[in-house]
Amino acid sequence: MYNKLWTKILDSSIWLEPPHVRLVWITFLAMQDQDGTVALSGIGNVAARARVSEAEAEEAVRCLESPDARNPGQDHDGRRIERVPGVGWLVLNAEKYREIAKAESNRAATRDRVRRYREKKACNANVTDVTKCLTSVSVSGAVAVADKKKKKKEIAVVKPRRTVETWLTPFFQAWERAYGGKPAGGKLAAYLRPLYDQHGTNKVQYAWEAYLSQTDAQHASPSRFSETFGRWSGDVAPKEGNGYDREEKPRSILEKWGVVPSRSLPNAK
Repeated sequence: MYNKLWTKILDSSIWLEPPHVRLVWITFLAMQDQDGTVALSGIGNVAARARVSEAEAEEAVRCLESPDARNPGQDHDGRRIERVPGVGWLVLNAEKYREIAKAESNRAATRDRVRRYREKKACNANVTDVTKCLTSVSVSGAVAVADKKKKKKEIAVVKPRRTVETWLTPFFQAWERAYGGKPAGGKLAAYLRPLYDQHGTNKVQYAWEAYLSQTDAQHASPSRFSETFGRWSGDVAPKEGNGYDREEKPRSILEKWGVVPSRSLPNAK
């Protein structure tokens, strides 16, 4: 997998840290997956991958998990990573920088299309100079110009983009129904994946919808849901003042919220 390393890292506060801290940080950036997850089980694995001692790896991780005193006011108070039990670590700003890279890639593609269009237009304006035309455009462009002389102009049909659904799709949709926005994809995947692998789609989705229906947007988070999963799935009785009422069935909660489960769901006892 390819991960982009931004040159402005050389001007960031992380570059003022000791060499072993910088080395561990770059190792995390290189190892993160599409969700920003770094699948390293412990400090020993970090040390082995970054080629530093365990003491240096432990100090580096502690630094990366702490607020950045040198540059206050950043997202997450300057913390760069967060520990995810049973998974590894999560690079907190991974999604933000992936969107920036995607936007830059789209701009580069647009510039390339405009350049090719102008080259083709210049060739059509000067059809007598065939040699100049062939040297300024690609072979595919020259074939396209010849085809235009023989065929009528065709209307391009743009096919609608297909929406790719993943195992996370129903959890995103439930969040949107509850709060009207989108959750952070990296955190959602990191905290829900272990529950999904252990309990399956139906049970986790049921618990997730029950949690969202009883939690304010400002307090809702995938990490808190993961910690209290048993309460929402019906495996653990809820505490007084938290979650749904002891006498109220989980199915009733979802129906009150406007969600009709697609399958038969368990009732709390």
